[in-house]
Amino acid sequence: MKKQMTVRKTVLAALFLAIGLILPFITMQIPAVGKMLCHMHIPVLLCGYILGGPYGLDLLHHYLEV
Repeated sequence: MKKQMTVRKTVLAALFLAIGLILPFITMQIPAVGKMLCHMHIPVLLCGYILGGPYGLDLLHHYLEV
């Protein structure tokens, strides 16, 4: 059961990483939204809140590495 939860959290973290990489391209298509919204941190904050701090920090590390 614990392995299943770990796999689920890993998949969700990968989903948040993908959202974090795609979201800037979507929001920059509308200039008013792109300048107003700080879209980079939303997926990282959601990941840290939903999955826990270590997953949020790991996602932040991978997001800054890209």
